[in-house]
Amino acid sequence: MSHSWSLGSIAVLAALSSGCTAASVDTAVSAVVCEESVSPDSRGQPRNAAGDIRYCWPTDAFCFCDQDDDCYAEEGYVPCTPRTDAGIDAAIDTPATDRSDVVDTGQCPPEPTVPDNQGRPRNPAGVIRYCWPGEARCFCDQDDDCYAEPGYVPCLGPIDSGVMDTGVADTGVVDTGVVDTGVVDTGVVDTGVVDTGATAPRIVIDTTQDRGAISRDLYGANLESTSQNVPEVRALAGQYPILRFPAGDEPAEFLWSDDNRGPCGDRWTWPAVADLAASRGMGLVLETNLLRGSPSNAANWIANARDRGLRVAWVNVGNEVWGDWDADFRSAQEYASDLRAYAAALRARVPGTRVAASFGTYNEDVWNREVVRRAGDVIDAVDLHWYPNHREYERAIPSQIMAESEAIPQLVARVRGILRDEAPARASQIEIILGEYDCAEDPPRGSPTPGRAYSQWGMPNAVCYGGILGELITAGIRTALYYEIQNARFGALQGKECEPGDFRIIRPKALAQQLYREHFGDRLVALTQHNIPTYYSDGPIWWDGFAGTAPYVRAYASLANSGRSLRVIVLSRHETSAIPVTFEVRGFQPVAAVQAWELAGDSVRATNENVGGPVDAVRIVPRSLSVPGATFVYAVPPHSVTALEFTRAP
Repeated sequence: MSHSWSLGSIAVLAALSSGCTAASVDTAVSAVVCEESVSPDSRGQPRNAAGDIRYCWPTDAFCFCDQDDDCYAEEGYVPCTPRTDAGIDAAIDTPATDRSDVVDTGQCPPEPTVPDNQGRPRNPAGVIRYCWPGEARCFCDQDDDCYAEPGYVPCLGPIDSGVMDTGVADTGVVDTGVVDTGVVDTGVVDTGVVDTGATAPRIVIDTTQDRGAISRDLYGANLESTSQNVPEVRALAGQYPILRFPAGDEPAEFLWSDDNRGPCGDRWTWPAVADLAASRGMGLVLETNLLRGSPSNAANWIANARDRGLRVAWVNVGNEVWGDWDADFRSAQEYASDLRAYAAALRARVPGTRVAASFGTYNEDVWNREVVRRAGDVIDAVDLHWYPNHREYERAIPSQIMAESEAIPQLVARVRGILRDEAPARASQIEIILGEYDCAEDPPRGSPTPGRAYSQWGMPNAVCYGGILGELITAGIRTALYYEIQNARFGALQGKECEPGDFRIIRPKALAQQLYREHFGDRLVALTQHNIPTYYSDGPIWWDGFAGTAPYVRAYASLANSGRSLRVIVLSRHETSAIPVTFEVRGFQPVAAVQAWELAGDSVRATNENVGGPVDAVRIVPRSLSVPGATFVYAVPPHSVTALEFTRAP
């Protein structure tokens, strides 16, 4: 896994964590003195005395400072060299091109690789090679796929084209096969001559290759206790097959037995959530409170849910306990003890209760490993919270946000690798769930600037959601819950307790998930992509994000109605142009009439709010299409997520 900090930024962090005090930074390395003292926070971010992040110094070239006065090194930034520590001097003075510490076996890499349809480097045997077996900091899983870990430096050798030096596909060059012809999508499938050229974009769907059942619990959401218990919120919440509650609760205020309706009397309480779940037949992920609660109190809660006839899919023991912003924050050793105590109490009272352990980001892997090592024998899942693209508005690039779902395969591989390492006897039984996720985080915490089309509230986030769900299904994940149903910044609906929003507005990310809930099938089938044009994304400023080559088009296929219906989700990350793609369907002869539902807006930044436009500028639009047979061309609309339903011919 790779994150977005440049080599210069990493060098700065090394210096900062050693207590450097500095003055100014030139665009060339020189012996200078740092401006201010900094120290790493719990996430490894260097903060000054005021709490601001300092990966570089204000006013320096290639140093970007956002509205909160946090400063991030951009490409080309060269960190200062403190006078006081020769070891730090040497580390920072080493240019990025110095490969003196690279392993040189004379034969490295031992085999050529070529990118697959997802941009992953594969050798002739089909295994992934982001690094080479036997090298330091190179993790290889049971399938012989190899992933570069932090600190990996690629080897030198006669074959260099396949070397991946950041844990992601190293292209550096935009694929010249990019389709950018300004093709206008008419909403009608091209029934003309199929382009059989060697470089024509092509997607092959083989319905005879079953890839397994698709869990409905992937289409879940978080319902926070501080959301409003009003008809509009209840109506949206009732659409989901599973809800996580109380959904975050960073202050650790919620306790199921309190029945606290909040200062305005409109908060969600346990009886209200239980009644909603019972009336809609939905499942629940219930989050215990480690600060105010206890193992016995949590056991009583789950017993109460069982008595009500509710399905409790998972019990979260705490929220983000690995982060010091969480009131339940604790060490890995303390948390492992909590897990053991809660698991024992829960299962004694309600046999069969499934316990999910909090699991931190890439930056918390030392903590993660110790928790799994100490408590892997009593947990049934690890609960990831994934927010890969944390950028303020000025730097929230739509194409990068739309590409973030490409990080899912490596994210899952990293976590599964930790489970195998630290709990080998139970690794195959411990599931991965995404208890919270979102793609973009560019709106401010305060009032938004009028007229700005925030990506988190628009099409970039929706396209990313389309990719996230497809990648989670492909990876075999069974439970995922986006954050969240109602919240000023993250909610599918505006507002929160005491602060009603405009309930006519549904944010596009919820519509992208709706396409899957309503139009994807229950059996995943094989799909391969060929010659799809690509682009390079240099990644977000956050952990567990994606940097590398991403295809402009992604598609996922499934069967429904006992194989009588083929359901396909296809998304485009191209900002302006439709991309004609030849689809070849095997094992399924469709009738000519095809139903489609397209989610898109008039531009890549289309949004339903804050820009003075219509509240449904982004909406799901039904389409009627026609195909000539099992091979056809479909012009995938730009910045879109589309569901296609084909009916098997008699």
